[in-house]
Amino acid sequence: MSSTVKDLIEYLGVSDNLPNAPSSFKHLNSHDTLTLSDKDPDINKILRVTADTDVIETRIITTPKATSFAGEISTGWEIIVENQLELKIEYSTGLINRPVHIVCFSIPYSTFIVLPNYFKPSHSVKISSYIENIYTKHLNQRQIFQNTVILLDVFIYGFNRIRFDL
Repeated sequence: MSSTVKDLIEYLGVSDNLPNAPSSFKHLNSHDTLTLSDKDPDINKILRVTADTDVIETRIITTPKATSFAGEISTGWEIIVENQLELKIEYSTGLINRPVHIVCFSIPYSTFIVLPNYFKPSHSVKISSYIENIYTKHLNQRQIFQNTVILLDVFIYGFNRIRFDL
């Protein structure tokens, strides 16, 4: 995980090593307006954002084999992925007795990934999640906009396939 600084905000949790040749994957763009609880002091300036994403649950489902008019291909197999984006935001408050405060947010999200034609129910799968980019901005003293780009990669065990990122 690397540390980057943009607009004087330090971002921790961006992945250093992304897969070189993913075949079954999904890019997600998580964006939300986060509101502080009544117990949290007002935001003066965001200092640091630490992000992590965890796969909570997966399940494989059968789907029709078809190609849509837009060119999307359904192979008959998809994996439903339920994830959680964890953000820890450190900010200055402007208060003398409590100059820095940390607030944590858990943002659930769900998506599906189409599995390849060669997938069989006997195969095992592993989902890896990578954070590609994080952006935050405080909108006012109580709200923060966050935008996080996430890559989900499916590795299928039990199939002989060359992986270039090992």
